[in-house]
Amino acid sequence: MNVRFRWLLAVLLALCLGVPSSGWASSDIKKIVLATDTIDGLVEKDGSGLYVDMLTKIFAAQSIELNIMIVPQSRAYRWTANGNADAMLSARQNEVEGLYFPVWHYDITFVSAMFKKDRFKNWQGEYSLQNRSVGTLRGANYNNYLYVPIDLQQVTQRIEGVKMLKLDRLDFFLDNRKALQQTLIANATELSKMNFDPQQYQIENIVPVKQYIAFTDNAKGRELAQIFDAGFAKLLASGELEALFIAYNYLPFPFPQNID
Repeated sequence: MNVRFRWLLAVLLALCLGVPSSGWASSDIKKIVLATDTIDGLVEKDGSGLYVDMLTKIFAAQSIELNIMIVPQSRAYRWTANGNADAMLSARQNEVEGLYFPVWHYDITFVSAMFKKDRFKNWQGEYSLQNRSVGTLRGANYNNYLYVPIDLQQVTQRIEGVKMLKLDRLDFFLDNRKALQQTLIANATELSKMNFDPQQYQIENIVPVKQYIAFTDNAKGRELAQIFDAGFAKLLASGELEALFIAYNYLPFPFPQNID
C-alpha cells in the first residue's frame, strides 16, 4: 500500500469517524475556548495566524465561535484539564494526561537544537547536549525526548531563549523548529539591536513530533474532537489546508498527497 493511498484512506476514515451520532455538530455547542501561547505567525495576540485561520474554518463551518485565550503553555494545559478551557494547542500524545486527543494532528514539527556554530563545531546529535545548559519553553517538556542528561533552564518566551544564547547564558535552546524560525523572523529588528547575527547560529533537528489540539475529556470535548477531525479531513481533502500553508509561506506542507 503506497503512501498516497494510505493518506486518502486516513482522510476517509476520519470523515467517517468524525461525525457525531447526533449529526456533525451539536446545536448545544456555540463556542469553543482555546487556550494557547502565542506562536509567531501561527497564533498572534491579535487573533491572527495560520493555526487560527485553520481552526476558524473548521469550527465556523458548524456555527461554533472560536474564542482564544493567550496564556503560557503550562497554564493552557491546566485550564484544559480542569475545564476552564475546551482545548489547547501544541499538545503531544503520551506527554499530557487527562485530555482527549482527536485522530488528526494538525502539524508535524521537529524538536530542534539552536546553538552558536563557533562553540559547537562538531555536532553529534543529542549527545552534544549532554551535561550542557539547555533552555526550553516552560511546560514544553521537549527535554523528555532526550536520552542524555542536561542542565535544564526553562524560559517563558522563545525570544528570551534566543537572547540567552546570544549572551552565552545557554549552550543550546531546544524548541519546535518551525516556531523558532518564525520567532527569528518576527523579532529580527529587536535582535539586530543587540548585534544578533543569525548566520552565526545553527539549528539541528533531533526528532519529528506530531502537534495536536487536545480537548477537555468530557462530553463537549469529545464532540469537539469529532468535529475537528471531520473538518480537518475536509480541509485536507479539498486542498484548502495546503493553500493556507502556502499563503502563510509555512512550508514544507506536512501532509503530502503525491508521494509514492
